[in-house]
Amino acid sequence: MESDPEDENEKPERRHTFASLALRKRYSYLAPPALSPQSPCERTDLRMAIVADHLGLSWTELARELDFSVEEINHIRVDNPNSLTAQSFMLLKKWVHRDGKSATMGVVTAAKRLQ
Repeated sequence: MESDPEDENEKPERRHTFASLALRKRYSYLAPPALSPQSPCERTDLRMAIVADHLGLSWTELARELDFSVEEINHIRVDNPNSLTAQSFMLLKKWVHRDGKSATMGVVTAAKRLQ
C-alpha cells in the first residue's frame, strides 16, 4: 500500500478543533497507542478538553476565581453560544495563554474547592 504524499506533508503539530479533541477523547480507547497525542500541545489540549467536559455550568464560577472579568466571560459565551463544554474549553485556553506555566491543575483544583 502506497502512502499518500499529502499525508506525508501534514505536520503532526497541526491545530485541532475543539470538536475533534472532544471526539478523540471520547473514543481514545479505540485508537492504537501510536496514534495518541504526541506533542505537549496536543496532550495539553486533550487534558483541557477532559476538564472542560466536567465543568459544565460551573465554568463561569471558575472564570471568576481565575480573575476573568465579566466582559471576558460574556465574550466567551457569545463566541460559543451552543455548548457549555466549548465555553469551558475556551476559558481554559485563554487562562493557559494568559498565565502560561503558572496555569496548572493545582490552581483549578484549589479554585473549585473554594466554591
